[in-house]
Amino acid sequence: MKATILDGVTNTRTRKYVHDAALTPGDVIVVGNQVLIALHTKAADVENVFAYRCRASFPKKANLVLNMDVCYLDVANSEITDVAAGNTKAGVAVEFSAAATTTVVVMIGENK
Repeated sequence: MKATILDGVTNTRTRKYVHDAALTPGDVIVVGNQVLIALHTKAADVENVFAYRCRASFPKKANLVLNMDVCYLDVANSEITDVAAGNTKAGVAVEFSAAATTTVVVMIGENK
């Protein structure tokens, strides 16, 4: 799954992490209970920098309407959904997303 970070450097919080797969910018991973977005192209088992708090555009489940709703990352289907069961909390939809659109803007952040 790919996400596009919409915030600039001053509004994006990052952390370093070593992942076991090669990644390119925009790749989305889940570590523990946290959604992270890769910022650089790195080989497997090499330290990379990931956004953990920012606004980002994600693909979303078809025919789903979101407006300030809690969103979940469905890793199996590579999309954002409104279904909590079996999925990881991603954040909140911060812009209206109509049923006909294929993406949604989500504010990801620390899951507590």
